Order: sequence, then structure tokens, then C-alpha cells
Amino acid sequence: MTRLVAASLAVLIALTFVSAQPAAGKNSIAATKDADGAWTWTLPASGSIRINDLLGLYGSCRDVTVIVDERKMQGDISYHTAEGTTLTGEQIDMFVSNALADYRLCMMTTGGSQMKIIPAAEAVTMASVVTEEQLESIPDWQWITVRFQAEFAEANALRGALQNMTTRQGGVLNPMSGANTLLICDRADRVKEICATCREIDAEMKPDIRSHVVPAAIELDAAVKGLRELFQDRRMNPPTFTVAVGQHNVVVRGIASLHDEVDAALKAMQ
Repeated sequence: MTRLVAASLAVLIALTFVSAQPAAGKNSIAATKDADGAWTWTLPASGSIRINDLLGLYGSCRDVTVIVDERKMQGDISYHTAEGTTLTGEQIDMFVSNALADYRLCMMTTGGSQMKIIPAAEAVTMASVVTEEQLESIPDWQWITVRFQAEFAEANALRGALQNMTTRQGGVLNPMSGANTLLICDRADRVKEICATCREIDAEMKPDIRSHVVPAAIELDAAVKGLRELFQDRRMNPPTFTVAVGQHNVVVRGIASLHDEVDAALKAMQ
């Protein structure tokens, strides 16, 4: 009887231990290849897959060797979508890239049909450097570095203004000292948005030269002195003020939005 009880307890403990183990991840992605060799991934409405299995499937479909430290990849990726959602072409690459982002990892092509999975924080050390002209042809899922050359805005100011646009883990904005250039490293979709914003800000900082009429009751020299004192704190593209020869005007060189402020200041001087 004692032996029977002991055996029963042993079985119960074993069953309890087994039931406490995490359920194995299930590959719920159906991958099919058409006659042209193009792959389609079909997703159910809800599913999950172990991250290592996902990378194995990806490597097989893309015919690349995926190099990864499996100690950093223990876990599942779960997703929810419309029933029968299909992924093709670069949609597959983006799906894998987004899955890796949850682990703060990214994919890097290393040549020789090999792809390395690395911490996103190290992306700047391996990302390919491309020009702005090449940027639009780069797939959104790839991590890259672009050198943005500012013409009117200051690189340091751009970094301060746009830092929050970068990916939290891995996105980098580094101004180059003396070159007024900003190095932007991030996933290509983010780099494209950041560069577009840089171009907009840079265009807004282009100086405009206009002649402003000084009220007759104000001496020209006094008007210029007052304007210089008023706008002396403008560090980025500081404006210049010059007396117009033969006119009761002051010539101002500054960004477009400054000229409305100059007119308001001259009016207030009366």
C-alpha cells in the first residue's frame, strides 16, 4: 500500500512538473513558393512562433544563412491580424524586422549570403553608409547610415530638434564637427522621415534679404542699433542689419519669419 501511494505521488509530481513547463511555440505561418520562386507567408487571425523558428523560416525563404546568438532569442512572437493575411516581398522582411525589434535586435547583411542578428545598439558600427540619392531605393527594413549635409541650418541644432524621432534602441544622430553635417543611423524607414524633416528645416533657415522702411521720426543709425540689440540672441543664422545708401531704409538679411518681427520692431520704435 505504501509503495502504491509513493508511486501515485511520483506520477502526480511528474504530471505537475510537465504541466508547469511553457508550451512549445507553434509555427502558425504557412510559407508557399510560386513558380517564379517568390514566397508568400499566410498568417491566421492569431498566431505565435518561436523567434528562432521564425529566423529559420526566413533564412530558408531568403536563401541566406542567419547568424544569431540563441541565448538572446528565447521566446515567442505573437501576432493578431485579419484571417488569411498574406505577406510577400519586402513585407516579409519588415515582419521579421519588427519581430526582432521587440528583442532590441536588428538584421544586418554581412555579405556572402549571410545575415547577422545583432543588438540594435550596435547597428551604427555595421550599418552601410549610403548617400541621400541612394536613400529612396533602400528597403525600409534595412538599417543604414546617411550623411546629411546642411546648407543653412546648424547640424547641432538639427540633432537637438530631431533626436526624439530616432528609434529608441539603436537610432543615432551625430553632428560632424566643422562640417555642418549630421550622421543619421537608423532603420531606413526612420532615416527617410528624419532626412525629409532635415530638408524642410534647412530650407526654412535659408536667409532672405529685404529692405525695410524706417519711420521718419527714427534716425537710421538708432534703428540699426536697436535691431541689433533686439536680435542679438539669434545664434542660428544670425541676421545682419545695414543702412540702405540714399534711403531711409534698413537692409535686413535673415530667415523669412524674421522680417515680420523686424517690421513690428520698427513700428514699436515710433
